[in-house]
Amino acid sequence: MGSRHNRRVTFFRLPFSPSDGGLSEDISGSICTYNLFSTLGVQPAMGRALMPDDDRPDAERVVILSDTLWRRRFGASPNVIGTRTRIDSESYNIVGVMPRGFVFPDAQVQLWLPV
Repeated sequence: MGSRHNRRVTFFRLPFSPSDGGLSEDISGSICTYNLFSTLGVQPAMGRALMPDDDRPDAERVVILSDTLWRRRFGASPNVIGTRTRIDSESYNIVGVMPRGFVFPDAQVQLWLPV
């Protein structure tokens, strides 16, 4: 008999304050394990999803944006992948943008960070 691998998905919803170019606003985000998007069966529209190495304590800080946040804060620039943004005074590499209409765990969440 084959064994099933249990997929553990964890997420926490927290407020963040991105500040780029002097603009600051409170944005709801989610801290999640790398397998959240694959478990939900969705991939970013641009860039990549979170990867196992992103969950390591010494990993580079990365963030995935919602389509709404990408359009509003970054002017829907296709060049946003690989650029940096500041969240709560820390620098994060933007690695992905989720598809339009993707909502998890609710419509207020506009960015996802790895655990």
